[in-house]
Amino acid sequence: MFIDQLKVRLLNFSFNTVRILKYRILSDISYVSGSPQRNQPILIKGNGKVCFGKSVIFGVMNSPNFYNGMAYIEARDKFSEVIFGDDIWINNNFTVISEFGKISIGSKCLIGSNVTIYNSDFHNINPLQRHEKNSFAKDVQIGKNVFIGSNVIILKGVRIGNNSVIGAGAVVSESIPENSIIKCNNVVISLMHAK
Repeated sequence: MFIDQLKVRLLNFSFNTVRILKYRILSDISYVSGSPQRNQPILIKGNGKVCFGKSVIFGVMNSPNFYNGMAYIEARDKFSEVIFGDDIWINNNFTVISEFGKISIGSKCLIGSNVTIYNSDFHNINPLQRHEKNSFAKDVQIGKNVFIGSNVIILKGVRIGNNSVIGAGAVVSESIPENSIIKCNNVVISLMHAK
């Protein structure tokens, strides 16, 4: 038992350390403050700012896509910001892209695997202008102590209130008040009435 655990730890250390180093070298961001704990590789790109609070942890070994996934963080434009509060746990395959604005994630949030956060549509939704760049970004703000389930997509302009829960598979396109639960069919209920 002990030998098996030791083998797994050594394999994880040797394999994942190389992957984490590779993506650190490939990262090219204009400004980064703070230093997250990298259990899984993180690729950080862009011309803007990325700020990590204390104890921001990426990657969970006993979760899908730990060995073949990575986190992707991009502050695309020089005016873009991605801000992480303190004490945040983020599972595998996290993606966040800020274009011309800010995405902020409050302290003590728990984020599931395959979560994606965008503050822009990136392309125009008008079919005649579809291939033109859309620069209409709207800030995304995730409050403190929010639990975001796996496979969630959070879109531009969304504000999620403190202590809320976003159910697995939800596509969040409208703001959520604090102390609420949103299910994958976008039904919002108060935590006071949750069962």
